Amino acid sequence: MCNFSDRLSEELLAARKLNVRPLTVSDRQFETTVNAGTVKWAVTEQRELFIVPKYVQGQEISHTVLTNGEPVLAAGEADITGFNNYYYLLNINNYSGHY
Repeated sequence: MCNFSDRLSEELLAARKLNVRPLTVSDRQFETTVNAGTVKWAVTEQRELFIVPKYVQGQEISHTVLTNGEPVLAAGEADITGFNNYYYLLNINNYSGHY
């Protein structure tokens, strides 16, 4: 679970205002998002992978947005590139600041 639950509602509201929502590999926007820069990622307890851009309009998006603050198996940041459903992981870490 998120270690900073007192900030959860603020972080979720900020993401909603920026129209940020978690993406899966099957989402249409996945390719554009990963090719645009660093993403934040999380794997849920149900083993689902979600990503969001690290920054939107200059504002850093919180990891809590990925799962609404629910527990995760792993989380971090990554640089990914690819097209036509072929993706290459360039860099990955476990920095989340929350989990």
